[in-house]
Amino acid sequence: IHQRTTESTLQESSTEAAILKKTIKISQAAINQQTGEERRETYRRHSSKEQIIKVDINARERDKRNHKSNIIRTDKKEKESAKVKQRKSPKMLPPQQQSRTNIHHLTTTLTHLLALTFLLLNNFSFPCVATTPTPSVSRNKLRAKREQKKHHRPIENHRRVTNHISTLAPTKPSHPLQQQQISLSCPNDSVTFQFELTTDKYGEIDTSWSLIDTADPYNTPIFDIKVGKLSNLETRKWEKCLPRNKCFLLTIQDEFGDGICCKYGDGSYLVMYDGKELAEGGVFGFFDTVIMGEDCGSWAPSLSLLPSLVQSFGPSFEPSITMTVLDFEPVLSSVEPTLLIYPSSSPTSSFQPTISRTPFSSLPPTTQKTEREKEREALTELFKLTGGEYWNINYGWSVEYIDHCFWFGVYCNADAKVVFLLLQTNGLNGVLPSEIGKLSQLQMLYLQKNSVHGTVPSEMGMLVQLEYLELSDTNIDGSLPSEIGMMSQLRTLGLSNTNLDGSIPSQIGMLSQLQELLMYKNNMGGSLPSEIGMLSQLQYIMLSATNIDGSIPSEVGMLSQLQYLRLFQNKMGGSIPSQIGLLSELQYLRLDDNDNIYGSIPSEIGMLSQLQELGLWENNISGSIPSEIGMLSQLQTLYLDSNDINGSIPSEIGMLSNLQHLGFDKNSIHGAMPSEIGMLSQLLHLWLYENAISSTMPSEIGLLSKLENIRIYENDLSGTIPSEIGMLSQLQMFWLSNNYVDGTIPSEVGMLSQLLALDLHNNGISGFIPSQVGRLSQLQQLKLTDNNIEGTIPSEVGMLSQLENLWLFLNNINGTIPSEIGNLSSIKWISLNKNTNFTGTIPTEVGKLSTLERLSITHTLITGPIPTEIGMLSSLLRFLINDNNVTGPIPSEIGLLSTLTHVRLFTNRLNGTIPNEIGNLIFLQESIFNLSSNLLTGTIPMELGMLSTVQSLDLSMNRLTDSLLHLGDNETSSLHYLNVSYNNLTSFPLFGTRLQKLETLDLTSNQINQDVSVGLADLSSIQDLILSNNFFYGSIPNTIRSLVRLERLHLDHNHLIGTIPDDILS
Repeated sequence: IHQRTTESTLQESSTEAAILKKTIKISQAAINQQTGEERRETYRRHSSKEQIIKVDINARERDKRNHKSNIIRTDKKEKESAKVKQRKSPKMLPPQQQSRTNIHHLTTTLTHLLALTFLLLNNFSFPCVATTPTPSVSRNKLRAKREQKKHHRPIENHRRVTNHISTLAPTKPSHPLQQQQISLSCPNDSVTFQFELTTDKYGEIDTSWSLIDTADPYNTPIFDIKVGKLSNLETRKWEKCLPRNKCFLLTIQDEFGDGICCKYGDGSYLVMYDGKELAEGGVFGFFDTVIMGEDCGSWAPSLSLLPSLVQSFGPSFEPSITMTVLDFEPVLSSVEPTLLIYPSSSPTSSFQPTISRTPFSSLPPTTQKTEREKEREALTELFKLTGGEYWNINYGWSVEYIDHCFWFGVYCNADAKVVFLLLQTNGLNGVLPSEIGKLSQLQMLYLQKNSVHGTVPSEMGMLVQLEYLELSDTNIDGSLPSEIGMMSQLRTLGLSNTNLDGSIPSQIGMLSQLQELLMYKNNMGGSLPSEIGMLSQLQYIMLSATNIDGSIPSEVGMLSQLQYLRLFQNKMGGSIPSQIGLLSELQYLRLDDNDNIYGSIPSEIGMLSQLQELGLWENNISGSIPSEIGMLSQLQTLYLDSNDINGSIPSEIGMLSNLQHLGFDKNSIHGAMPSEIGMLSQLLHLWLYENAISSTMPSEIGLLSKLENIRIYENDLSGTIPSEIGMLSQLQMFWLSNNYVDGTIPSEVGMLSQLLALDLHNNGISGFIPSQVGRLSQLQQLKLTDNNIEGTIPSEVGMLSQLENLWLFLNNINGTIPSEIGNLSSIKWISLNKNTNFTGTIPTEVGKLSTLERLSITHTLITGPIPTEIGMLSSLLRFLINDNNVTGPIPSEIGLLSTLTHVRLFTNRLNGTIPNEIGNLIFLQESIFNLSSNLLTGTIPMELGMLSTVQSLDLSMNRLTDSLLHLGDNETSSLHYLNVSYNNLTSFPLFGTRLQKLETLDLTSNQINQDVSVGLADLSSIQDLILSNNFFYGSIPNTIRSLVRLERLHLDHNHLIGTIPDDILS
């Protein structure tokens, strides 16, 4: 190829190429001299520019281009006009400034270009890329909106937006498309594709998406929604039948590079394929892609995919070869290579390039060859050590005829040096090679979300140009090498969610440009080095969920740019340094869950005028809350719970006009609840529980119109519930239990239309349950237990269709259970215990409660039979009606309750026989099955002996007859306690080894008439044997000495004869 490229061709084409190359170098140098913020702005301003080098074989076209170049050089105004209108070329320099070096570089570039062209023409098809249609919105209008957007939102580091916003953004609700029925009816050879897109505040000028068939040689978009076709903050849906057994590529793009979530709206997308959720997202940088189809996981995009990112020149009369050199920006481009082939529009073109297959290793040497060989060697070693052949996408890697600048995830600058290596979420599995230090110009290394393991190689310190290092969500272990301090340009250090151990090296203080220190969720220990105070540009410290100990160094106060300080879930101790008040830009301070941080909250914390979140919970902080906390005018979240804080709540708390979450629970705070709390107009959550707060609830609490959650239980509050509570129209949770509140429940509580839980238990509340409670249509929990409430249960309770828990026990409620209780279609737990004035019967309507799991009505005056409708409660787990006056037989329908785990029917007036169906309760878990103190008659059913899980069986104080013959029929019996005293049993059978676990046997006051020696030797585990008041005869057998665990033996009031064995007396 090199021999066929004549010197004249090179000379004619080198002028424009050399001018362009020098322009690129000058522009790059100018960018490097700018500040970080200016540099990002420059990248954004030039992100849409492309520098085009055209090498045309046809002499006529070359002459025309040279003539045009001469016109541009001689007429500056005409050149600027053409640049504005067409935006095709960068500024040209006079050809006299070109050097022989530039010609040599161009020779090498053309040689590589032609070699790669032959490779691509032999392996891929590259039809002409269609010209992108002009969107309906004019370029000037979009440009004006984009400029307005730049002024209205800050330019942030794109990696923070792309990778770390998920830790800050709220959880988005599920897409409605997930529940939507498929409206298309696709044939058998097709599948349904559904796409839902919700844009952010700048969707009109930022967002676009496309869908293509990867096998389509023309890449004709199936969908091509361009910038300007969408609206801001809108949700749209598309669906289509796609051919089965094909691969499709969906690409969603954001022009500004901050995705569609979550800084400027909760934008998101959802992809449904063949009726199943395939992908969802919204948090990305400039683009996100989804591959669809069967066996398409390892598919790599061809060179001409995603035409919207490529400048299209339209069909040309003669074929030409075009190389596009993009202004590199620190993002992963959707178009992997930068070489595009535009063949002739005519299929009969006679152009047939004759190109020999020449490996790059045999090309003529260049001035950059040695360094490029090192780069290729480093990348090849990475490929080998991380299982490159099994990567998700490995296009071009280690292929001899493909330059490494064209490998997937590798990006080079204008000097063909590797600057970006972006292989995140690509299936890498192995260790990092030490050769990675040879990538001397590398600026960005993204390997997160792979199975990379082993240590961070110390040679990585040689990457002195590196700005972004992301190894988060990998299996990296070992300690962080001290050589990390040599990476003087580093801005982001991401090592979160790894297996790192050791301590943070002090050399980290040498990273003068570091802005983000992201090392949460790993196994590191040691203390936070004081040298961290030298990082003057640091904005983010995220070191939560590690094993860092020691105290917070006072030098942290030197970090004047710090915005996030997150050290929670560690083992840190000491006091909070007062220098923390110097962090004037701090927005988030989280020191919670360290256990060993002690001392008081420094008053200097009031100087943090930008602070939005303060989390200090679960420590040993003592002292009082400083009044200076009222100066935090931007504060939205304040959590000081689970400490040893005492004193009272300062009235200055009312100055926090932006506060949304207030948590002082689990401390020793006393005094009154300040009335100024009513000034917190944005408050959503008020948690003051488990303190010693006294006095009454201030009526000003009714001013908190946005309040959703009140938890002030377990305090010393007294007085009445203020009627102003009814003004809290957004209230969902009201927990006031375990206080000394008296008076009545105000009827205004019925105005709380959003209320989900009302918990007033264990107070001194009296009066009636107001009928207005029936208006609480959203109520799920009503807990009024352990009060002095009287009167009846209002029938309006039946209107609570969402109610799950109804707890009214330990009150003075009288009357009957209203039949309307059967309307509680969502009820799970009804507890009416210990209302001693309850009368009437269990209503038959209770059988309608198909969701009921627990029914507890004990210690009342309830009479009447157990309704047979009880058998309809298919979800019932616990049926407790002991200590009442319930009469009649045990209904056989009880055997239908197959899920029943607990049954308590003792101390009633039940009569009749024990139904055989009782043996169906095979899931009984309660160790005690108690039917004692009733009027039951008949024999003990055989099925009762089949309850293998029952450990304690109490049938005492009934009128049962016959024997215990069947209780030992179950070989797996777990009985430890058997009490059948005070019945009319006549015999005690031989059990053999079937009751060998029995520890207590009580046969007192029956009519058993048999030899006392029968069956005793089989009770090997017996401890208490009580046979009093029967008709046992014979002598005490010597075999009783084998009962080695026996502790108590009652044989009184029987017909025994003979002597007492000496072994018993000893």
